[in-house]
Amino acid sequence: MYDWVLTKFVGNVPEISESLGISPVAARVLCNRRVNTAELAREYLSPALTDDDIKDLRETVQIVKKFIASRERIFVYGDYDADGVTSTVIIYKTLKDLGADVFYYIPDREAEGYGLNMPAIGFVAENGCKLLITVDNGIAAIPEIKRAKELGLTVCVIDHHEQGEFLPNADSIIDPKRRDCASTFKGYCAAGLCYLFAKELYKSYNKPNPRESEFLIFAALATVCDIVPLLGNNRVLVRNGLIELNKKENLNIGLQALMDEKSLTEIKEYDIGFIIGPCINATGRLETAKIAVALFTTDDREMAAKWAQTLSGLNEERKRLTKLAYEGILIPDDKVIVIYDEEIHESIAGIVAGRVKERVNHPAVVLTKSSEEGCAKGSARSVEGYDIFEELSKCADLFTRFGGHPMAAGLSLRTDDIDELRTRLNENCTLSDFTAKLKIDALLDLSEVNFALAKELEVLSPFGSGNHKPLFSSLCVSLASLKLYENKNTIIFTFETDDRPIKGVCFGAEFIQKLTDIISESYPAETEKILSGVIRNTPIILDIVYHIEINEYKGNYSRELRIKDFRRHKERNV
Repeated sequence: MYDWVLTKFVGNVPEISESLGISPVAARVLCNRRVNTAELAREYLSPALTDDDIKDLRETVQIVKKFIASRERIFVYGDYDADGVTSTVIIYKTLKDLGADVFYYIPDREAEGYGLNMPAIGFVAENGCKLLITVDNGIAAIPEIKRAKELGLTVCVIDHHEQGEFLPNADSIIDPKRRDCASTFKGYCAAGLCYLFAKELYKSYNKPNPRESEFLIFAALATVCDIVPLLGNNRVLVRNGLIELNKKENLNIGLQALMDEKSLTEIKEYDIGFIIGPCINATGRLETAKIAVALFTTDDREMAAKWAQTLSGLNEERKRLTKLAYEGILIPDDKVIVIYDEEIHESIAGIVAGRVKERVNHPAVVLTKSSEEGCAKGSARSVEGYDIFEELSKCADLFTRFGGHPMAAGLSLRTDDIDELRTRLNENCTLSDFTAKLKIDALLDLSEVNFALAKELEVLSPFGSGNHKPLFSSLCVSLASLKLYENKNTIIFTFETDDRPIKGVCFGAEFIQKLTDIISESYPAETEKILSGVIRNTPIILDIVYHIEINEYKGNYSRELRIKDFRRHKERNV
């Protein structure tokens, strides 16, 4: 169930449309994203990275150069998700190219968990580490970095997570979210920061970066996969990274192997977020993310193909485990859902929490048994209007480990404290409206939905978190025919227009049931034949909400609607 909400834009649509030579529809989409002047629209359509005063960026460059020159050993300490993997790859390959004695360390998800830990610090110290660079972690590792300093290590942090009450005693900390950082843009993922660092490091040597395109692509991948806001400099990184990726010139051998394994040709944000990213993440979930780092650092095409197959296979296993776990869950009728299930593999707790959140549109915490006796660990996913990090922070006394941001978090606690966590979260929750909102950019007549508009909207991409794909609604639409594929939970609509019919595709078992109810209400005897497409041109009038897409089939292109919701038309507006 969705509430349909028409976005109330503020901006001069005619002026933007005329000045930039774009349609009023595209101009309105821009205004809805606060790109509401001709000048801002020009910057949006031709974006460039803005100079950012990121604290400790240049200081970190000088520290690293010293260790490169002395050939003292450096360890890059990463993380097991796509952002942590690509961050590790960028820094490792940069330092290797510049002659450093460098190794990388990726913690085991189950045995070690997220971030720095004491045994790992002992390991790198025993193995000759003199400079420790943490990427995608470190901002909260106060006792661990203190221990590293006691062992004589120099420590540099490159992180993008929220600062806690205090900063760790590192030699340098690159994190735009630290409270004393003057950077105007705070939304980078770790790989975005590593890309900027590598750029600055090469610049300090007066050398061009031979891997500029490769690192830009990795920064773009991580920016999409880590679901950071696709605004400002992040949008520039992803836009430019996609351009480089689709040139297919001198691509990273491992990335090319993974694209070949998944039969990917033209890459868009969707392919990164739902195909490439999950394959990278699956290594850290089910085996070790070292496989993904190895894939992206190898020069051996045969090994790359083998590792790409491994990534793909692990992701298929991850899908199977997720389906099994999700189907076995009973969702309680609470404001904040807290589920403990010992059978869920801890590496997919976050995915399952996301599925639960999507199904009921309530914040969800999914916990499973930890390897530590008497403890549970898991992940949380949130909804708009509920800051899960802030709410969990109010329960910090219950956690043995905890971290995250407003929309997602990871946590560990004693199993005896789970009921108390559930009670506190629900008692503290002030959010009352849990109905998901579809934020519609404009009402359109279907006759306005042409191929030219579809192409124009593509120019406004990339879309993602904080910059959603344009969403439209058409009211009083005549259904010409439909075809149901229940085994694939898919509906194919054909709608009548003043020009020529237009196809709409809708996915989801809940929509099949919704459509069945609408048709059976008016045509109970013919419902099955209408759904199977045997009876066509039934006078059914719908209101629909959709994205406009370009469909390609055997070299032929056409506009197509991706239906997000529909309802019987009842003389009402959005």
